[in-house]
Amino acid sequence: MTLIFYIPIQLAPKTLLSWFIKDVSLVSQGVAPFRILFSTYILLGFLIMAITLMQSLGKASKASVLVMLRQIVLFIPLAIIMPMIGGLGVTGVFVAPALTDLIVVIMAVFMVASVFRGLTKQEV
Repeated sequence: MTLIFYIPIQLAPKTLLSWFIKDVSLVSQGVAPFRILFSTYILLGFLIMAITLMQSLGKASKASVLVMLRQIVLFIPLAIIMPMIGGLGVTGVFVAPALTDLIVVIMAVFMVASVFRGLTKQEV
């Protein structure tokens, strides 16, 4: 499902931005940040499934950890820190959500793997 949005954003960001922004120079400046912002969008489907899995298995605390990490614990500090790192400036603000999503998805992979290992042990 995310491919429906991900592919056009990555292949034609200028066209998509021009639907909302009429200033051509502003659209040109926004292409790279727009791609960065949506670079991890394709991973969000897995994250939503991982959170739903945790909730459905009665592991709401694990689901809450993933949600809180993504929304508050990682995103806010990264949005503040990334513009100061390596001279990223404004681009750092767009890198922050992508980096947050990447970190949280990696954590979700380990959590899901742990849950599946636990399920297979219960069946034996």
